[in-house]
Amino acid sequence: MKKRSVGGFTIIEIMIVIAIIGIMVGIAAPNFMDYLKSRRLSGATMQMFVDLMNARQQAVTQNKWVSLRIENTHQYKIFTDGNKNGAIDTGENVVTRDLHPDYGDVTFTTAAGTIFAFYPNGTAGSATLGLAGASGSKSITISTAGRVKIS
Repeated sequence: MKKRSVGGFTIIEIMIVIAIIGIMVGIAAPNFMDYLKSRRLSGATMQMFVDLMNARQQAVTQNKWVSLRIENTHQYKIFTDGNKNGAIDTGENVVTRDLHPDYGDVTFTTAAGTIFAFYPNGTAGSATLGLAGASGSKSITISTAGRVKIS
């Protein structure tokens, strides 16, 4: 009678592979967590950059003042400031945005109530918006020419 060869892995081989995978995950997990923190800060900064650029574009397109106001450590409002008083009045278009649903550990370092205004000719008041997260901090600078830059 012929012996039939059975293919497959032994329990010892499977346990060794699982142990190696466990060691690799244990080494990679802390680095991956740091990477995620960094990506959240970069994502929130990019969201603010895009919203500021859109506010500038709206100011030029609508020929009105468009402002962004920091409400607290993670919320802000973008509004068309028709009467140029820097306050949200009835009848003005307002959009409220919140960083925390997508970027939970990122907060503004700029004080609540700070207003960033863009004028109909595309210029702005010179200002800096700061953001901080678990991985560090970033800032967005707005020049008097209306240029928005991440630094």
